[in-house]
Amino acid sequence: MYQNTQALDKSQDIKFTQVSNYHFAAKENFCPVFLQELPQVVREYFICFPNNQTDLPHALLGFQQNTNQYVSEDGSWQAEYIPAYIRRYPFILAKKEDSAQDEFTLAADINAPHFEQATGEPLFTLNNQPTELMQNKIQLLKGIEQQRIITQQAVQEIEKAGLFKMEQLTIKLKDQPVASIGGLRMIDEEKLKGFTSNYGPTMELIAAHLFSKANLQYGVLAGKKRAVPEPGPVDPGFSFGDDDIIRFDQ
Repeated sequence: MYQNTQALDKSQDIKFTQVSNYHFAAKENFCPVFLQELPQVVREYFICFPNNQTDLPHALLGFQQNTNQYVSEDGSWQAEYIPAYIRRYPFILAKKEDSAQDEFTLAADINAPHFEQATGEPLFTLNNQPTELMQNKIQLLKGIEQQRIITQQAVQEIEKAGLFKMEQLTIKLKDQPVASIGGLRMIDEEKLKGFTSNYGPTMELIAAHLFSKANLQYGVLAGKKRAVPEPGPVDPGFSFGDDDIIRFDQ
């Protein structure tokens, strides 16, 4: 999704418009998901673990390359819950390369359709402070960053325990293979027998992955689509961190 990510300068006169479609995500095959949103994700998405070095679970969005089955032709999202990774777009927290601590710069995809209109809402006030719109976006980004750390710890424990196995997911139509996705890590249910963890998020993630397999047969990936309203306000469901993890470029 991110084509031209740049750090935001609070002196920039950039206007933001909430777009009414998700065409920007139409080519996404996967998106990361985080622990706190698993109760919503597990109802409508298949959760897997691509071998992509992120140490994050991902929702599978489509079987064909560059095809997101959750985005319809008119750009509507075909599920009630929209993952935080999608909702944060076009903004992102970029870790500062010259920082020894976990400091981040607020950045955005400048090529996003959200910035094409000159009549949108400003991101910063005349005093160079984030507007209410931008404060909400920052809260979501901070919540995602906190959840990323917690979720990665769970994935790393699963990896350390040797519970992953590499799988190739083959999709069949009338008993004929029509698509194949390789490089997916799945929980080995045989190795899972007898496994225990004192880290609650690990067991929650394992359960979500196993339960989500049903969505390969009964959800959007199986061809059952449903329309949802246009993008709404930021989901307040994440806990938020300290303000000092973010730095604006001057």
